[in-house]
Amino acid sequence: MAFDEERPSRPRHELRGFAKVGLEPGDSERVSFALTGRDIAQWSVSRKGWRIDAGAFTVEVGASSRDIRLRAELTSRGDGYAAPLDRMSTLDEWLAHPEGSRALKQLLQGAPGLDRTDPALLRLAMGIPLAKFATFGIGLTSEVVDGLVAAVRGDG
Repeated sequence: MAFDEERPSRPRHELRGFAKVGLEPGDSERVSFALTGRDIAQWSVSRKGWRIDAGAFTVEVGASSRDIRLRAELTSRGDGYAAPLDRMSTLDEWLAHPEGSRALKQLLQGAPGLDRTDPALLRLAMGIPLAKFATFGIGLTSEVVDGLVAAVRGDG
């Protein structure tokens, strides 16, 4: 299995099945493997359990890790879990959350200067907790952040 992540959170390749087959020259034998959700899952410290992220991954078949003979891209809808958000959830976590992303984008829709922000700076900002943006002058005061948290939790 191959995972192509912008910010890697796991090894690029992971072995999920193998069979040692002895063949004479010119012979062939069919080998099959069942791929399950557990094969594409990874451990989540915050959930204290396995999670399956939405996205694409590649299944590779080969004689060895350096001799790949077949590739197929598969897509997973993920397990549908959205971690609860709070003040200290990062910008990346807010944007990855279905409700949080919608609420945050709606709030920031006309914020001055955001449309001209350097993409490299935005990538750095992804790891910053939302509460820390109160000093950036983009409308995310402590009260606004508290309101966003209440809204995505259904409290407001």
